[in-house]
Amino acid sequence: MTQFLADESCAAVIVYTLRTIGYDVVYVAELEPGISDAAILAQGNRENRIIVTEDRDFCELIFRDKEPTYGVVLVRIPVPHRSRKADRITELVNNYADQLPSAMTTVFLNRIKIRPLGKKPETN
Repeated sequence: MTQFLADESCAAVIVYTLRTIGYDVVYVAELEPGISDAAILAQGNRENRIIVTEDRDFCELIFRDKEPTYGVVLVRIPVPHRSRKADRITELVNNYADQLPSAMTTVFLNRIKIRPLGKKPETN
């Protein structure tokens, strides 16, 4: 089953929703607040975890700096619609969990964009 690493910028409702559905989620805000984005990316790679974030800095690390990633989910839902985050994350994992490894996925209010980044990583 897919495992996640939630950046501390990630809303707690997203972490709660994923855990309620039964996913293994490590939440940076609970364990090591202030850790760098590069360290989070490295941890995700080491532990085969999809990073969940609301921070676009991960896009720069992946696309500009060419840092490897096991996968990233970027949540881009505007504040006035934050109550929809749980529904959108549930839809994402229910319909696309197998496509998240080795992809840059962006979750918008009305659509989900999955951009493959290369071959799928091997899982343990």
